[in-house]
Amino acid sequence: MRQVTGALILLAWALSLGWLGVRSMNSRQNLEAAGQRLAPFSGFYTVMLGARQVGIGSLSADTTEHTWHLNETLSLDLQVAGIPIRLGYRGSSGFSRTLMIETVEATQSQAGQSVRYFAATDSVGSDLVVTVAAPMDASAGPPVTLTSPEPFTPASALPHQMVLTDRLSLGRSMSRLVFDPADRSFRLDRVTVAAESSFVVVDSADRDPQGTWIPATRVTIRGWRLDHAAHGLPMTTWVDDRGNPLAIQHGFGMSWERTTFEIARNNYQRDIAETGPVVHDPAGSRSWLGSGASLTPGDTVAVLLGITRGRSLVPMFPALTRSLEGGRQRLVRGVLHITRTTPPADAEASPVGYSVHYPSPGAAGDSALRALALGVAGQTRDRLAQVRALARHVSTAITTDTSFEAPLEAERVLSAGRAGADGKARLLMTLARHLDIPARVVTGVAVTSAGLLGHAWTEVWIDGWVAADPATGVVPASPALLRFREGGRSRPADLVSLLGALGHEIVPLRTTP
Repeated sequence: MRQVTGALILLAWALSLGWLGVRSMNSRQNLEAAGQRLAPFSGFYTVMLGARQVGIGSLSADTTEHTWHLNETLSLDLQVAGIPIRLGYRGSSGFSRTLMIETVEATQSQAGQSVRYFAATDSVGSDLVVTVAAPMDASAGPPVTLTSPEPFTPASALPHQMVLTDRLSLGRSMSRLVFDPADRSFRLDRVTVAAESSFVVVDSADRDPQGTWIPATRVTIRGWRLDHAAHGLPMTTWVDDRGNPLAIQHGFGMSWERTTFEIARNNYQRDIAETGPVVHDPAGSRSWLGSGASLTPGDTVAVLLGITRGRSLVPMFPALTRSLEGGRQRLVRGVLHITRTTPPADAEASPVGYSVHYPSPGAAGDSALRALALGVAGQTRDRLAQVRALARHVSTAITTDTSFEAPLEAERVLSAGRAGADGKARLLMTLARHLDIPARVVTGVAVTSAGLLGHAWTEVWIDGWVAADPATGVVPASPALLRFREGGRSRPADLVSLLGALGHEIVPLRTTP
């Protein structure tokens, strides 16, 4: 009887494995069939800050029998501190027909400096491993390795993932890990189909008597509005039935609108040659570290934020402003108040994981970082005192390097002994975590005498998120540091497209007589 029972159990187990295998194979076949809808595509976009064109963008897709490649370019022209500069991005991602990412190659450029990244994925057991050469320079050290237990994608491919999984209908949503090669990190983003409408797109162009390219024909395309995040910041994308963008609006930054090559590029290049860049010193176009600009003083800074339209400040949608609340930042009648100290969180509150995941240091690097954290913290068990000691150490021991390719990962920063704001923040985060203090990197702007300048710092959890700035060694950090997101980079090449349309006014605080 026992033998019969055992045989039946083994038979049931074998049948269940076979059913799972057939189900997995059918699922993959369904995805591959759906992947045939990912057709070749080429689109050009005017890139606007308010009503002014500041650049051109393009997105194209190439296909083979088994692969799909997504190519992106972005070029921006700005006046920064009276000097014309160009910011650029060129990326190419290779996928299988099921949109499993295989390679990512990207080049970022900023005012004549450039850095290249290359990433390739491989399967190790049930995990996906991505190896990033960042930057592609022997002096940068060995490649960085990140491991993910689930599929991931570049942000630009999220709409195509919605199409591939038949979620492009009103009210549907999808969560997916997004890979950022510049930050060498994963972030969980959620995409929701929020609206459906008809979209009018320029299909061809012709010249007017003055030689300016103007729309010749337009077509009406069915479009879906996707509400999601771009590097942790609100973003809206209108897409067609293949997932290709019709228009993009970064909540605090630039907007893209699909048009013809002639209108996007030729008119713009003529205007730039005649007048130069028309937008001066947008938010995030300079880094605070090394700028010499003084922070807005006080223990509380009150800022009215809006979108710049010429000389006017247009109020933002309330949802955008509310996305900035949390920790020491709170809204008071539409004005964002940032305090130096963080109000105590609820007694049962605690950080619920991290939305950004970074590569783990190798064994040798991890050991050195842990030894440094324990040595700097000393015998004190007071967490705030420990963080202050760590921040002061990073501020003084790590030389400030504001170059475009400054070291980023904690072990590389420690080994090189130099870093910019991003690398110092990453190092302080890693050291704090070695003392079992929850910590995260945040990026945003410094509210200064010279405007809104890009910066990165660290937040540690001590009965709430406390700002710690390893660039200055100050804990709690100045309230003039305005957080916009967890993770990301604070360089102009990373921030301008996300925050460039942002404007602000300092609101005087009322005092009791």
